[in-house]
Amino acid sequence: MNKTLPVICITLSGILWGCISIFMMGFPGEGPLSGGLSGTGLSTLGVSCVRLIFAAVIYALFMLIKDRKKLKIDSRDIWMFLLSGVVSVAFFNFLYTYTVIHSQASIGVVLLYTSPIFTMILAAIFFKEKLTLKKIAALILVFAGCVLVSGLIGGSYKISFLVLITGLGSGLFWGSYTIFSRITLRKYTSETASVWSVILAGVVMIPFAVKEQVPAQIVANPRIIWWGIGIAVFSTVLPYALYTYGLTSVESGKASVIVSVELIAGNIVGMVIFGEPHDPLKITGIVLIVLAILILNLKLPKKEVDNKNPL
Repeated sequence: MNKTLPVICITLSGILWGCISIFMMGFPGEGPLSGGLSGTGLSTLGVSCVRLIFAAVIYALFMLIKDRKKLKIDSRDIWMFLLSGVVSVAFFNFLYTYTVIHSQASIGVVLLYTSPIFTMILAAIFFKEKLTLKKIAALILVFAGCVLVSGLIGGSYKISFLVLITGLGSGLFWGSYTIFSRITLRKYTSETASVWSVILAGVVMIPFAVKEQVPAQIVANPRIIWWGIGIAVFSTVLPYALYTYGLTSVESGKASVIVSVELIAGNIVGMVIFGEPHDPLKITGIVLIVLAILILNLKLPKKEVDNKNPL
């Protein structure tokens, strides 16, 4: 398999995830593209429910039309998809949403991007992936870049212990998606792995949607439907499908660092579309993340011996 294409797919998934703020907040000014989902009156948890439930429906319908055979799984394997869909996708969304609501978006992002650390540790335990100096250096650069981009340095932030735990939990559960997906990829295609993960994540969010009165709000404000389709397709279905495909030949730890391009994309969207400040520290952080991705993909003079791909 051409290893360049999976890397490109993982990079594109990060870029698409980084554009999620467009669907959450819309474009500045007045007009049909302003406000986004947050401007429709939905709570942050309500936005998460719309995202996952819409994505589950759209992805399932797409696969029914494209290749319904990809939806067939052995009932004895449902535990695999419960891990990647409920434990990883749904738990991650819930914990990340809580962290952002009770602190700040920048805090949530930094704590979320501890995920490559969790992924590399889990990959070393379950898949015996080697923790090379190159990977460790990339991890350090990514975390330093996240701190600089978020604006934590130079600011005074106070967060509760619970927020710290939920933020680190979001990083852990997002990192676990990479691990659990590789388990399903041993037996199923990347399309089957990603579609069932999203479907089960959407199903779990239904009770929360009822609690947040999302159906009633959709009836009162049909704009939620169009924004919901946008966030479901471009910031959920496509990136999850691309990322899971990339995992078919890219090491878990390496993939978790490459996808951190999401933070760069998110900040570029913020600076270009929403006019957020682009101070030297933020630019430096972006450069560090790019450098980390380049380090992982550059060939060393002395060829590094990779462990056998467990898949």
